[in-house]
Amino acid sequence: MSRSVETRLRPLRHPLVRKGFLVLDLESKDGPSDNKGFTRPFLAGVYDGTNYQAFSGGSKDPITWREDYYREGGCIDKAMLYLLRECYVGKNIYAHYGGKFDLLFALPWLQLNAHKHGLEWDIVPTQSSIQILDIWRKPLGKKHSGKTLKWRFLDSYKLMPSGLDRLGRAFGFNGKIEWDLDAPETDVGWGPYLKQDCVLLYNVLTRFHDLIEHTLGGEVGVTAPSTAMRTFRRKYLKKSLPRSIEHHDFVRSSYVGGRTEPFTRRAKNIRYYDINSSYPHAMRFPMPVGKSIQISGDPPERFKHLAVGFCECDVYIPPDSKYPPPLPQRIKVNGTVKLCFPAGKLRGVWDYEELKLVEKCGGHVETWGKSVWFRAEPVLRQMVDDLYPYRDKSRPDYDPAISEVVKILLNSLYGKFGSKTLKKRIWVRAPGDTKQPPVGAVPVDAGPDEALVWYITEDSDQSFIMPQVAAHVTAIGRANLWKYMAEAIDQGHPVHYCDTDSILTSATFPSTTELGGLKDEYGLALDGEFIGPKMYLLTAPGFEKVKAKGLPGITREELFRFAAGEKVYFNTLEKVGTLARAGFQRGPQMVRVHKSLHPGGEKRVFTEDGESTPIIVDEW
Repeated sequence: MSRSVETRLRPLRHPLVRKGFLVLDLESKDGPSDNKGFTRPFLAGVYDGTNYQAFSGGSKDPITWREDYYREGGCIDKAMLYLLRECYVGKNIYAHYGGKFDLLFALPWLQLNAHKHGLEWDIVPTQSSIQILDIWRKPLGKKHSGKTLKWRFLDSYKLMPSGLDRLGRAFGFNGKIEWDLDAPETDVGWGPYLKQDCVLLYNVLTRFHDLIEHTLGGEVGVTAPSTAMRTFRRKYLKKSLPRSIEHHDFVRSSYVGGRTEPFTRRAKNIRYYDINSSYPHAMRFPMPVGKSIQISGDPPERFKHLAVGFCECDVYIPPDSKYPPPLPQRIKVNGTVKLCFPAGKLRGVWDYEELKLVEKCGGHVETWGKSVWFRAEPVLRQMVDDLYPYRDKSRPDYDPAISEVVKILLNSLYGKFGSKTLKKRIWVRAPGDTKQPPVGAVPVDAGPDEALVWYITEDSDQSFIMPQVAAHVTAIGRANLWKYMAEAIDQGHPVHYCDTDSILTSATFPSTTELGGLKDEYGLALDGEFIGPKMYLLTAPGFEKVKAKGLPGITREELFRFAAGEKVYFNTLEKVGTLARAGFQRGPQMVRVHKSLHPGGEKRVFTEDGESTPIIVDEW
């Protein structure tokens, strides 16, 4: 029977009940060696707030080390049997960064042992990692009256996206113990090191719950965005809101991310200005949460001033404007679709907040087509106004723990409104098992008869999905960024680079901590080399910042080799998708991968002297 779709977003009014939890952590080595690494767990720790247990086991045999840690007597085998007891039924089991590390090592154990222990399991993946690992079985006796026993494994990094040492210190606890990860696994120091990590994570999670539930009046979810949404619905949403489901596909076509692009290749004596909490600032504006109306043609003026609209239109933006083009558009560049900001004749759907900028850069709307307009209300403003002051370090009662929690909530909320409705789940069966997959499942690792792993795509149009809110927040953020760039240009200074909520320019702005204002991030006059989006080098006397998204720990020399077309190599641990294709019959391994800069994939057209002009399109 199909589930009815909720047409309104409603406040949460059910009694708040905290779900119990415990933590899991692994220590590992590089294969059979004693070198630091991530492929051979040799020690597992579990802490439930009262009892701590450590489990060792497995061998360094160069032939069998890949299997010994999860076979009978291995550390994973001991830890999983300890966790999957009835005393932990219904509790969340957290591992920090577990979705890309710790929980991956449970998968071959489950594939080998689940069937003989009467267990079933599946995975909710996200961004190439594990978001949720659910394990369950029917009870063996009458104690639970036939109720299924269930254990849920979660990644606490997805709830609190920061390193454990930083979280521990921010939350008022000692950080991690300093330890040489190359120490032999027989060194007795591994025991205190692991125990401290487990106790620290448990204490941080406890304080996180206390701050969300008691201090801020919210509710903890599985991830940071779900926690932000539950907190909004529990404390700040006072009435139900219409979702306007019939317009979601149209609005979603305008929903894109932040603006990130270089305008020049190099610059001297510039400043790095950051917009203070750009998206939380945007959330203070009236949001499209009221009744909606669809019209055709030029919208009435009253709509443009009183409502939030998403408009399909043909727009002309002059290529020679002194201002950068303001409208985002996905364009295929050298075979890859990129978010660009082109000039010329554009056709698309945009938030009217950004369409208002077209005239300022000398352009115009040629033809108005369909548009959808929403009654606007500032439903997110109170949450921002209540929480943002906690980030003010000048407050006499400033608490770094509350500041960290508030940052997580405010940066996570808007995106939850824009969640996709199709969710993926991974369904698994053991070798030799003849159980049939759910209807519609797609085999991953083999043909339908031999497949062990299947992907299931489910429609999950949850009541908080309102893409018009997420699209409007990001549009306001991009529009504010554009206005700061235009102000710099009006001062007679070029903008050399922008990145979602920051600009690098030689213009002068007063530095402030005010919400939505510009802060001089480093307080230095910088020299910059701009290779591409999220890829640059900033230097000043005694200062250097190398940025290259997806290339952790890259040096300036590697950055310039990368810019010259050379490949940059690095090691990474295999992800859950790779293990799924292997039928979850082995644990993750380190693989050597590389990245290279593809020529001709720019978001703007660069000349030999390092200057650029916008891409020009002709779509109408």
